Amino acid sequence: MMLAPHREFLEAVGCDKPDITLQGLCDQLGAERGVKTYTSVMSRFLRHLGVTLKKRRSSRASKTGLT
Repeated sequence: MMLAPHREFLEAVGCDKPDITLQGLCDQLGAERGVKTYTSVMSRFLRHLGVTLKKRRSSRASKTGLT
């Protein structure tokens, strides 16, 4: 994979900024390493590594439910 040489860098960014988006990772890789990539490529690479970027809810769901 074309991102394999940047694995350690991407893992470090992910640890420093656990709420970073795929686009944020792409932007940071471009700014700091000069590597242009797309979110789809980044997503496949991270999936290959077993990494997910799921967002967590910041608060609990409403107890009232849908009406």
